[in-house]
Amino acid sequence: NGPLECAVLNGCYTFKLAKLTRMRGVPHVICWHEDVYDEISQEFSEKFYRALVRRSTVSTRNYKMAFMDATNEMQNALRENSSQQSAETAASGRVRGGGGG
Repeated sequence: NGPLECAVLNGCYTFKLAKLTRMRGVPHVICWHEDVYDEISQEFSEKFYRALVRRSTVSTRNYKMAFMDATNEMQNALRENSSQQSAETAASGRVRGGGGG
């Protein structure tokens, strides 16, 4: 029902293709500059499309905010996972290294 509004190029090294897609008139193009694990690209897609549904109305879609929401969610999850791993490592170190005194 109209021109293509958004392309999600969810694979490794799709930046060049994204630039060509933009040159052909697609206003919103999402891509990866580098290698990406399948699990990460899948997680991003799920978060992006969920955010797009949240951010959209019947007549408009907010691709930029959906992208920002998805990337923020992924960064927050990474921080939480990283701090959880640090806490587990610290606890493990105390158990192994703990002792007498």
